[in-house]
Amino acid sequence: MAGTAKNYDSTTITLGFADLWYDVAVPTAGNRLTLDADGTPDATANPDAVHLGHTSEGSTLTINFAKTDYFVDETPFPVKTSIDSSTVELTGNLVQVFDEDVLTALMAGFGTYDTDTGYKELTLGTKAALPYAAVALIGTTPMDDTKRFVVHLYDALNTAGLAVQFGSKVRGQTPFTFSAKAITSRTAADSLGNYWWQI
Repeated sequence: MAGTAKNYDSTTITLGFADLWYDVAVPTAGNRLTLDADGTPDATANPDAVHLGHTSEGSTLTINFAKTDYFVDETPFPVKTSIDSSTVELTGNLVQVFDEDVLTALMAGFGTYDTDTGYKELTLGTKAALPYAAVALIGTTPMDDTKRFVVHLYDALNTAGLAVQFGSKVRGQTPFTFSAKAITSRTAADSLGNYWWQI
């Protein structure tokens, strides 16, 4: 007989910031976001990518689902479960609230950016179609600081709106919730996004 190895590995504990990118490219099936050697989205493959700047305390990946449990008469415990709905989201707070790229990403559902001599603005109102975009969180792996990890939502929309406090005793920030939407033309197991890291 022999014991089973324990999985204590402090090199897999994450500690460090990650960068949030908006409007990156969506890879074809079986592929991943193309990165440059410096760990940012490759500019040729991701010509529209926008870095969303500083956050107040980083970003959080949350995956949730609602379920239904099924019961039979012979036991009080559920015997089957089905998933009714699921959400995948990147959340946090962005602090560069006077950056037009940040505001354009956050207000994509109701804001339209414009600029001319002497001003920049976002007009507010409804849109005929909601503009979804791919969002990626890119950071350094704890195992190797030359390798990167990527959380990639293929089709997302900020559902947190905009909520900025202006005051002399607070640092301005606004919450974000980039909620993934399914691309139904992709396989079901790869319709929302991926989470991967280099080795």
